[in-house]
Amino acid sequence: RRLLWEAVQVKAMGFTNAEQLREVFLSCGMGFLLGMLGDGLRAVRRYFSPPVVIVFALDILYAATSAVTVFLFCLAMTQGQVRAYTLLAVFGGFTAYRLTVGKLTERFTDAALAFITRTSDSCERLLDALICRLKRRLSAVFRELLKTVGKMRKKAKKFSKKSPRCKPGGFA
Repeated sequence: RRLLWEAVQVKAMGFTNAEQLREVFLSCGMGFLLGMLGDGLRAVRRYFSPPVVIVFALDILYAATSAVTVFLFCLAMTQGQVRAYTLLAVFGGFTAYRLTVGKLTERFTDAALAFITRTSDSCERLLDALICRLKRRLSAVFRELLKTVGKMRKKAKKFSKKSPRCKPGGFA
């Protein structure tokens, strides 16, 4: 009779093995997602290389977001009870991500960032060369234009010396 009462009590509180296993798998998935979020932030930090203060702020933001997310996840999954095995499962999912997919993601991110850096450097050099070429051509055009304006100015001076001058009271 006592064993039957304990079985009923455990089932009423939601501690069945199937539910616990489901919570563990979902918690591992949550840890996996938090690992992906951390990798995304790490890639952004590597590409932009912000100052130390911004890196510190991003780390604090990530930790706070992760803590609140895990807490709310645990509350939603376990009907308001934070259970130790769900927290351990989240940590296990995060660790599994970092040791498996995280290593591959890190290599891929490094390669992609190196490619982006090389490509942007090449584009920058090409753009610089185009701007220099355009600058040289425009300066040559402006030099010719200034020479032409100078010649026209000289001709205008010669012409003004030859033409009759107007008097203030009327025509000459």
